[in-house]
Amino acid sequence: MSQAGNALLRGVNAEAVVADLDRLRAAHIVAEQWLLAVENRLEGPAHYLLEDELQEQVEIHRQSAASLAERVAELDGEITGDPTKLLELSGLGSFEMPADTSDPTVITDYALERVRRLIGAYAETLDRTRDADELSHRLLLKILRQQVGTEAELEA
Repeated sequence: MSQAGNALLRGVNAEAVVADLDRLRAAHIVAEQWLLAVENRLEGPAHYLLEDELQEQVEIHRQSAASLAERVAELDGEITGDPTKLLELSGLGSFEMPADTSDPTVITDYALERVRRLIGAYAETLDRTRDADELSHRLLLKILRQQVGTEAELEA
C-alpha cells in the first residue's frame, strides 16, 4: 500500500481489516456459486420469473468480490486462494439448495435469509472500520447499499 494509504489507517491493524475483507469476499463468492447452481436447476415458474434476476445478482456478487480483493491488495494483503476454504471462511453457514427449484417463493425466501446474514456481516465490519480505515469503510458502505437494495427487492 502507498505511504499515503498507510497514513489513513488509524488505530486498526491492516491485517485485521484484510481478514474482514477476505471473509466478506468469500461470502460473495459462495453467494455467487449458490446463485449459479440454483439458476442451473430452475424449472417451471421460477425459470421464467427468476432467471434474469439471478444473473443480475451473480454479477453483483462477482463485482463485489473483485472490489474487496482489490482493496485487500491495496492493504498489501492476500486473498484466500483455496476454494475449499471459502464456505467456512464466509461465515454464512451451510450451503443448501432449495427443495423445490420451480417455486420462486422457496428460492427467494432462502436467498433473503442469506442476504440478511451478509448484511449482518457487513454491519460488524463497518463497526471495526468506522473512523479507522476510511477507504475500506466507504467501499463497504457502497457494497452494503447494494445488498440492502437486494433485500428490499426480495421482500417485495
